[in-house]
Amino acid sequence: MKKLLTTLLLSLSLLSTLAQDIAYARATTLNVGVKNNWTGEFEWAGPQVIDGVTIKIEPASISINSQTPQYYTIYSDSEEVEVEGSAVYWYAYDLKGQRCRLYLIENEVGDDFLAIEYNDFAWIYNLISIK
Repeated sequence: MKKLLTTLLLSLSLLSTLAQDIAYARATTLNVGVKNNWTGEFEWAGPQVIDGVTIKIEPASISINSQTPQYYTIYSDSEEVEVEGSAVYWYAYDLKGQRCRLYLIENEVGDDFLAIEYNDFAWIYNLISIK
């Protein structure tokens, strides 16, 4: 029950920062991972500092303003993830029609992340809320 309440609070805080159903964030770092075919686990490159990447989170979509603009249409209800801290994920389609999972994560020290995961690769943005 505690995890469910934490997940709901995380979702609400990220989606209501402007007293609307839209949240804005700035990404500070990017981690890129490729799935190891033998272990099934992602192997992550070290975080790289990024600048000028902003993220808009809406109830039915997430858009990322970067060198290559990204737009994801959410088509599922949120589901909780068992991690240290709290996390939820949704299934979504990107602009090319490929299916992926989008994660909103808050770690145990309160840092926020957005992860985009496909079958064989993924990336994670560290987020700072924009008021």
